[in-house]
Amino acid sequence: MNSRLIYAGTDAQSGESFARLEHMPTGLFAKGFLGAGGVSSGRLSDEDFPPALNPYSKTLSPIRGGDISYGVVDLGYTVLRRDGFSLGGFAGYQHEAELLNGDGCRQVARSGICAGRQAVTDQVRVLSENQRWNALRIGVIGEARFDWVTLSLEGAYLPVVTMDGVDRHWLRQDINPLPQHGSGDGYFAEGIAAYDLTPEVSVGVGGRYWRMQTDSGRTTFPLATRSPTKFETDRYGGFVQLSYRLSDFGLAEATAPAAPIRKE
Repeated sequence: MNSRLIYAGTDAQSGESFARLEHMPTGLFAKGFLGAGGVSSGRLSDEDFPPALNPYSKTLSPIRGGDISYGVVDLGYTVLRRDGFSLGGFAGYQHEAELLNGDGCRQVARSGICAGRQAVTDQVRVLSENQRWNALRIGVIGEARFDWVTLSLEGAYLPVVTMDGVDRHWLRQDINPLPQHGSGDGYFAEGIAAYDLTPEVSVGVGGRYWRMQTDSGRTTFPLATRSPTKFETDRYGGFVQLSYRLSDFGLAEATAPAAPIRKE
């Protein structure tokens, strides 16, 4: 191993809109959501290993800024419908873009990169990570209705995931920028409980989780041989939503605070 960057605990808040269109006679439906927000906190650890850097080094930097944007669009078919229950399958596309900024540099393991007089204050930007994830989705969604309450669960496998990114070491021009690429897979899960205030208006709470990872990335790090690179991203969190249902199709808007992301 040459180097490892972990962006941990990067809390974010976002707002999003969602919609679902369904043709009841045929069971065909389309659905999706689109969101964006800002990163409010987190911590970056930067590790370098022998023989690329000897002795081993680890530094810490607070994450003081960044943003996220994401979206999903699916086309599906309801294969089973009974009184108060439905089950369908879908295929679609998922996108996520992340920008994370690390400021300052504090040495916590043996080396002199940011130790003593070489320490970097938190007012100086040292690292930025900008990644764009794209994935194909295949999944199932089920819905159960009990009077005024509706429960829905959704799960998807992401068989094709690609990642294109840029790593910027702002204090090192030889790796600013450092292009990154990879491909792999992932999965997605979501659950929502909604309550009808009227036949048209409902409120709900839910949770969402997704993970994407690459297993065939490559990059060239200075003073080291060309080496395999692995990328992982997780995001999970809760949200509240307000929806309005029209007679033949539904449109809704929601605010959704997102939760930590971990990258390695």
